[in-house]
Amino acid sequence: MSSSVFAQNASNPQSLTFTPSADHYATASSGEPVVTQYNLEIYEVGASTPLQVNSVGKPAPGSDGRIKVALSLSATPVPNTVYMARVAALGPNGSSSSDWSNGFTFDGGSSGTPVGSFMNGGFEADYQGWTASGSQMVVTAPWYGATVTEGSKGVVFNAGQQPASGVLAQTFTTNAGQTYTLAFDLGAVSYANLDAQAMQVTVKGVNTLVSKTASVAAPGNGIQYASQTMTFVADSASTTLTFRDASATSADVDMFLDNVRVTSAVSAPSISSQPQNVTVAAGSSASFTVTASGSGPLSYQWRLNGADVAGATSSTYAMTNVQPAQAGSYAVVVRNAGGSVTSNAATLTVNQAPTITAQPQSVTVTAGSAATFRVTANGAGTLAYQWQLNGQSIGGATAPSYTVASAQAANAGAYTVTVSNSAGAATSNAATLTVQALAPKGFVNGGFEADYTGWTPSGSQQVVTAPWYGATVTEGTKGVVFNAGQQAASAVLAQTFATTPGQTYAVAFDLGALSYANADTQSVEVTAKGVNTLLTKTASVAAPGNGIQYASQSMTFVADSASTTLSFRDVSATTLDVDLFLDNVRVDVQAAPAQPLGLVNGGFEADYSSWTATGNQSVYANGTNGLTVKEGAKAVVFNSGQNTPNGVLAQTFKVTPGATYTLTFDLAAYSTMNKSAQKMKVTVQGKALLLSQTPSVSAQGKGARWATQTYSFVADSNTVTLTFQDVSATSTNIDMLLDNVNATAR
Repeated sequence: MSSSVFAQNASNPQSLTFTPSADHYATASSGEPVVTQYNLEIYEVGASTPLQVNSVGKPAPGSDGRIKVALSLSATPVPNTVYMARVAALGPNGSSSSDWSNGFTFDGGSSGTPVGSFMNGGFEADYQGWTASGSQMVVTAPWYGATVTEGSKGVVFNAGQQPASGVLAQTFTTNAGQTYTLAFDLGAVSYANLDAQAMQVTVKGVNTLVSKTASVAAPGNGIQYASQTMTFVADSASTTLTFRDASATSADVDMFLDNVRVTSAVSAPSISSQPQNVTVAAGSSASFTVTASGSGPLSYQWRLNGADVAGATSSTYAMTNVQPAQAGSYAVVVRNAGGSVTSNAATLTVNQAPTITAQPQSVTVTAGSAATFRVTANGAGTLAYQWQLNGQSIGGATAPSYTVASAQAANAGAYTVTVSNSAGAATSNAATLTVQALAPKGFVNGGFEADYTGWTPSGSQQVVTAPWYGATVTEGTKGVVFNAGQQAASAVLAQTFATTPGQTYAVAFDLGALSYANADTQSVEVTAKGVNTLLTKTASVAAPGNGIQYASQSMTFVADSASTTLSFRDVSATTLDVDLFLDNVRVDVQAAPAQPLGLVNGGFEADYSSWTATGNQSVYANGTNGLTVKEGAKAVVFNSGQNTPNGVLAQTFKVTPGATYTLTFDLAAYSTMNKSAQKMKVTVQGKALLLSQTPSVSAQGKGARWATQTYSFVADSNTVTLTFQDVSATSTNIDMLLDNVNATAR
């Protein structure tokens, strides 16, 4: 099949014509037609496969010997893309294809987009869609030598010298406010004169939108066409187009109308609001939005790093559970029939929450030693750290490592660290700090693994190796059994060891009762003796009746000499079918209570040591002139003896930056004559002023009235200065007292 295919318009064509195959009417020897149908194939220029294939059947050729078929794309055409078509003839013996058509586009140019309900503007379906009256008819070209401008048919008005009475109208859907273009070809045919033919054109919705007269002169030797173009803005959902023959004469001249088109004026898309950069945490949601204007419908296609994102075809592209692989440069292409526009690129940054790559490890130290915990973490941006002890944040512990400089029993516990950034947080596993008390020098063999080494035994007792008649021990393999074999409760076991006067010690041991016959109780008296008896306590445990049962015991004493003797004496009320066991004896130094960090001599027991004092104030001893104290034996009195209230007392001490401190002190007003108030201004100064308060306390007229004051501050440097300033309004027959000042870290 070697035939030509022609698109009727280079822009927005509505039909194609082609020359049928030479075998269009032929039949094979079997009697079957050689050509049974035609397929219309539409391609984008340069493509090897068709965009779509339409079966158009086997239409009969027109009077010009050509076949005309409708042209439409099933998909939305891409503006400014060139398409071409060809026709394939199919039959039982195979197929053959035509030559390529001329190129055509759907570019939204001056032709615009065809209005969906407007139809049959080339009259190829005669008057379908139109209402016709008066002297007019649809004719097939050539008609008395006259041609048409589109397809093979057109309308002739006032033919055969008939009066100019033809009226042709069509009603179609429109969008109120939309601009439309009306175009048509108007012709005059005459072989006798050059007379003009005129057409009154009206477009009416709610109102008359167009009312114009178009005219064209005959050439005198055939037909001459003039293309006409008009625009209107629709004011309703439907519009009626009317052509009325307004020619002044019809003598030897006729008027032709063909190729009527109504198209919407198309404006290319433009972007008024660009998509913006987005930064989110991994696993959260993110979205990009564009705002565009232009003739509808608008289509959208989002792209990531230049590649189309499947399904991302609306003005907003939303993502959930965003992952790092989705990070990149996002842009959107907005299209309509008038063209396309691409937005600026917007960057999606996906931050990952921290991950801990090395967990802090448990640490065991002796009291007074340093303990350090460390963590290693990865994550986007700046990482922040916060260490916790037993779930409570530690002031100032905001680095990848945390050190307890001098570990005490109070520091023992579970340490964790939370690592955070803008994307989230991760908390480490717990690491345990175990603080072991210092064993006093000389105390040995508390588990009796070396039998009685270090001990002095007497009475009915012996070291045994477990299991002993089914009895176990709690530490090692050995222990001491008292009053075995129904012996009397006469045993005494003692050890003397070195101690430090004034030091507190903790004694711990495991006491057991063994019996397979009863649930009787066994008892031991525990004493610790230095210069004086420091501890006397009786511990007891009941037998279970089916073996041995232990009870852990703990007690303390304060040494008063360089050596102390610890004794265990069996004081059980019965030994019948029951024995007493002792094992795992420990004597540990008990850590002293933590002192306020940095601040010293808050009770003024060392007078003004570490303090700076000015003005009317003095340190007094408890009972002086009837004055009392709250802690120890001394305190400070301000403005005594009717002196002017101008005393200032200050101390500078070390703190940890970032840590929160609690400041407490006892303030009193002393008077036996009135109930006036006394006032103290309290400030804490670091790099900045951290605290400023003015508490007051009123006298009760019969001595000292004390009130405890409590405040807090957060340190911002390595040292702070605490200042007390007497700002009392009066000192007549009244004094102000200060004692028991403490500043402790939380």
